[in-house]
Amino acid sequence: MRIVAIAAQTLRWSIGEARSRGVGPPTAVPAGRGSSPVGSIGVDGAARGRSERAAVLLEVRSDRGAVGLGEAAPLPGMSLDTLAQAQAALATFARLAPFELAACETHHARASGAAPGAHVGASEIRHRSAPRAAESQIPGEAPRSGSFVATPTGSGLLPFEIVDRDAAQLLVTAPPAARFAIETALCDALAHDRGISLAALLSSFVDRAISAADTSALPPGVPLAAVVDDPVAARRAFAAGIRCFKIKLAAGDPLDRVLAIAAAVPAATLRIDANRTWPRAEVAARLAALAQLPIEYVEEPCRDAHLLLNTTPLACKLALDEGLPQLSRDELVTALRSPDLAAVILKPTLLGGLSAAIELAALARQAGVAAIASHGLEGPIGTAACAELALVLGGAPPAGLAPHAALAGWRIQVEQLAADHIRAAAAPGLGFADLDLAAVVKACGTRIPDEAGPS
Repeated sequence: MRIVAIAAQTLRWSIGEARSRGVGPPTAVPAGRGSSPVGSIGVDGAARGRSERAAVLLEVRSDRGAVGLGEAAPLPGMSLDTLAQAQAALATFARLAPFELAACETHHARASGAAPGAHVGASEIRHRSAPRAAESQIPGEAPRSGSFVATPTGSGLLPFEIVDRDAAQLLVTAPPAARFAIETALCDALAHDRGISLAALLSSFVDRAISAADTSALPPGVPLAAVVDDPVAARRAFAAGIRCFKIKLAAGDPLDRVLAIAAAVPAATLRIDANRTWPRAEVAARLAALAQLPIEYVEEPCRDAHLLLNTTPLACKLALDEGLPQLSRDELVTALRSPDLAAVILKPTLLGGLSAAIELAALARQAGVAAIASHGLEGPIGTAACAELALVLGGAPPAGLAPHAALAGWRIQVEQLAADHIRAAAAPGLGFADLDLAAVVKACGTRIPDEAGPS
């Protein structure tokens, strides 16, 4: 397949008004699906303290008429890269068209006699390296040398190869959010060309050690976890079918709120997210105070939370999230060996795309650690890509992808997001039928016009 045209546009949109009203995603739902009753659940979460989001939207077009979409939306305060860097990288990428996109053979083709190397399994990941794996230039709180973000190796896990040397090298060295947008758009175009979902495309390429699914039997659904801030929201979500709740618990937040939510939904499992705010000296005591509750894990209680692992036993298990991009590969492998690590949270925007998330999921599952797909407060394009990743991974742990505040006001339905689970979309690719860049921009009901424009 030949990519003949690429376009990118920066878009800013307000999330403050939607959050104050407590609304969720748009209500324009395909016939027979029904609107999601959890649209207003957990509208804070990662959106707390934010009034707007910004992203660079990417469109690629093939010589056969396939359109692929991607979204680069660095999350201030969590991402290592910036919007300006994403804009620069995607503008450069757009100028590299046209180029050839060579499809790689699937797992099924290899099983039928395709050449070795046409398919990548979990055991091969450590030995794959991206072409000319120069470290990307990322400002701010830079990743450690050899981290997933600095030297990506997971590009060998994608179902395509970019034949053009400059375009292939840009994918390798692009900042994380831009890499996510490029990978998503190219996979979306290839999936549309084949008439299959993005999840089916990826699942046919990686083996069962990484993916819980294959093209012939994608999972019927992946359960959702929802962010809740109070007992009322928890009861409403529980009635809608949610059985796992994430509660933000910063250092200054009262523990009583967690206790009240736990009492309101005693049959639910809880995930606590401290967003690295707890003083390190208080972590042990704070974990002990939660130990009698049905806690699945505590996310990032403090900075460098990985250093708490493999030391003394902890009262609650931990999960690593926004700290993952900063870890060296050796630090990651060490953390995965800890019996106190319950999960790694996969945000492709932060990690550097679908390939990085799949690579990390494979390493985690080999170590018996849960790999949980989540969002970085993206718009509908990025959120749909995260949902397709969740379908690729499958499994029982609920995904952190319940409708969020950055989707409010959009006139695009992320069809994968049902009331209490992620489902396969009816349309191919990301699940959007006949959608291009211009239509995406027009569908943003809370767009900030003065700040929008070509990247």
